[in-house]
Amino acid sequence: MLRRRVAVVAALGAASLVLAACGGSSSSTPATDGTPTDSSPSASATGTLAGFELADYIKDHVASGQKLKFVYITNDLSSSYTAAQKAGVEKAVADLGVDAELQGPPTGKAEDQVSLIQTLIAQKQVDGIVVAAVNVDSLKPVIQQAFDAGIPFVSAFTDQPNSKQLAFVGADNTAFGKEEGSKLAETLQGKKGKVVAISVDTAAGWSKERMDGLKEGLGDNPDLEFVGPVNTGMEPAQMYNAIQNAMTANPDALAIASVDCCSIVGAAKWAEKEGKSGKVVVIGTDALQATLDYIKKGTIAFALSQDPVGQVFTAIEMIKDYLENGTPPETKIMPALLVDKSNVDTTTPEG
Repeated sequence: MLRRRVAVVAALGAASLVLAACGGSSSSTPATDGTPTDSSPSASATGTLAGFELADYIKDHVASGQKLKFVYITNDLSSSYTAAQKAGVEKAVADLGVDAELQGPPTGKAEDQVSLIQTLIAQKQVDGIVVAAVNVDSLKPVIQQAFDAGIPFVSAFTDQPNSKQLAFVGADNTAFGKEEGSKLAETLQGKKGKVVAISVDTAAGWSKERMDGLKEGLGDNPDLEFVGPVNTGMEPAQMYNAIQNAMTANPDALAIASVDCCSIVGAAKWAEKEGKSGKVVVIGTDALQATLDYIKKGTIAFALSQDPVGQVFTAIEMIKDYLENGTPPETKIMPALLVDKSNVDTTTPEG
């Protein structure tokens, strides 16, 4: 294995690394001139990532066969969704034979993510970084710093378009929202009325994209009216009050559509407390244990999962494959998984 790694490293001195980092999937094949060198995978003078040169310490780790070390940085350690991301890190450790750990800001602040990444860059110990950014574009400067330091950086869940990330692994948020809306339109076919759209953070880029998609998908049934988006926040009491106020203002609403992991649970709690379970259709995203429980009870009709375990694992695997085999990382859009009563018992909880 060591000899194979060294041979791969030596053959990639003139590799061209042309990557998509805008939410679409594309790939390019590295070209070599056949001359063995001591350099590691890097970008040539052409392509979107021209000038990328792997850090010397990472080259040494790869050439010596040392176990590679990765850090995955989540966007908010306080979120219950972190549990599924941690499971993705643990799967990478078990299946890929790497060292990997999860870090993240305790309160979901972008500046705290930046600080964590800068610390990793300065320590010169990590062989790759995967980050679920708090917001779109929030990490561009520090991604540039990682690029300049020669540390592979891949985004998960939240794309950082037009940055120096090597790739993005995650959902197409607009398409994700559209699929949710289309499924709800199908569920409500023949009915006319309002759909109240909710999110824990309506200002977030991912939320806006999903809301746009949701609205478009609901258009499959022209008799449905999109109402919102309604910002619920993450705090339980605040979330409940926001949903209650929205439904009081729209007493004839047929459904509540959440675009995140947590406000869907808040909507289900509201439906049960107000005696609306099964009367107001509640749908949303992700597969928290609470969401699965509400699907079993019939309070939630369905949820779309974006496979957080798979996203984290795939991003780490992508960097490992690049370092050991020279395979250029490329953006990968993960398919959504529909979770309803037909498969809820076999769905792995995401938190």
